[in-house]
Amino acid sequence: MLPVILTVAGSDPSGGAGIQADLMTIGAAGGYGATAVAALTVQNSRGLLSVRPVDPELVREQMEAILLDMPVAAVKTGMLARADVVETVAAVLGRFRPAHVVVDPVMGATRGGTPIDPEAVRAIKSRLLPLATLLTPNVPEAERLTALPVRTVQEAGNAGHALLEAGAGAVLVKGGHLPESPGTDVLVTGDGVHTFPGLWQDQPNSHGTGCVLSSAIATFLGLGDDVHTAILRGRAFLAQALRHGRAPGTGPGSVNPLFRMTRTGRIGKVHVITDEILQSGFRHADLALLAARGGADTVQYREKRPIPGEVCNMALAGIRKILADFGTGLIVDDRVLEARDSGALGVHLGRNDMPAAEARELLGPEAIIGVTANSLEEAIAASRGPVDYLGVGPVFATLSKENRAPVLGLDGLGRIVDAVALPVVAIGGIDAGNAAAVIGQGAYGVAVLSAVACAEDPEAATRKIVEAVAAKAAGKVMHDD
Repeated sequence: MLPVILTVAGSDPSGGAGIQADLMTIGAAGGYGATAVAALTVQNSRGLLSVRPVDPELVREQMEAILLDMPVAAVKTGMLARADVVETVAAVLGRFRPAHVVVDPVMGATRGGTPIDPEAVRAIKSRLLPLATLLTPNVPEAERLTALPVRTVQEAGNAGHALLEAGAGAVLVKGGHLPESPGTDVLVTGDGVHTFPGLWQDQPNSHGTGCVLSSAIATFLGLGDDVHTAILRGRAFLAQALRHGRAPGTGPGSVNPLFRMTRTGRIGKVHVITDEILQSGFRHADLALLAARGGADTVQYREKRPIPGEVCNMALAGIRKILADFGTGLIVDDRVLEARDSGALGVHLGRNDMPAAEARELLGPEAIIGVTANSLEEAIAASRGPVDYLGVGPVFATLSKENRAPVLGLDGLGRIVDAVALPVVAIGGIDAGNAAAVIGQGAYGVAVLSAVACAEDPEAATRKIVEAVAAKAAGKVMHDD
């Protein structure tokens, strides 16, 4: 069952922040979003024009209607523009005591305006903060709540300690405005201080970052993560939302919490890899045709021999023509220029290939870029780059590659899936007998080579894998619903 995440926040009619961004984030991160609107704003991409708090009694009725009806796993609060609204929200939370409360103490807006009064700030500190599993102030908010300067990582830690002493369960001081180290977030808990460096991105479309981060963290807490893991996954989610930001209006744009939906749809669930060195009985085009007939939604063209680019492009043109009849996508392994010149969907990069950032510059924003990761550390690092999915493995023992990395196993795959906010396509020793178990670990899809290329009937082998993946995915959806 999807965890219910209740957001109590303001409405942003431009869709970039507030309740609207919260709902998109919660759904994309794996939760079911419910709402209680605490403020109505008038804003667009050019600025915040006005804020009208909702009557506290109506806020209470909205919250109680949800909390009395649904098993709320976590609550996230955002803009609570007036003291009496804060008092009401705190009273309801104190009564129902949800397992997790993420308090994002919104006190200003990126696009101007001051949506919260001084009495509301005091109410947040005295009434709401002691109920928080996690408090997520940015630098100006931390300064306003503590009256302490926050310009360095050390000072962020000092402010976090002060807020911890005021009653918060944990405090994440967000470092987007931190002069000393932009993008370094500082977590303060009863166990000490932990820094999360390097999230800063110089992106023009950044409206809604705080809403998206706090909502993602609340969702991951509701899914069962501890605070540290939820923050790690929330930051990874935000990094991708920032990277895929959009600007639908005439002013600066917003982050895009739907990045998975808008791009993932072109990443296949079953990738069949063609490799003429291994598949000695088939040409690339032959196996691509059989894979497509078997139901594979993506073919990965792998050519490790020193063949000129123009020869590869001729082969890719033929494969594209074949796959077009089936609606099957084409990804080119390693060869970025050939991926660009052939019109393929994109490229899959190995550990020793061109950096993803360079590939993105060559291929443009619409291309699909996948990156290989053989460990949790590699996966987390790769997920911070301009990539769309991770090829993670080997999950099981495989003979299809030299210099094989250590086998991850299903548990290792699951840990990586939980740690990154990107689709994971699992690879390595996958066949019809274990594909369902791989999907059961949360993998978005599977990539297969030997199980199809070395089969007597590649079309039938592909079909069995497709059926196993589809059956497991359908069963998971039915269970979740």
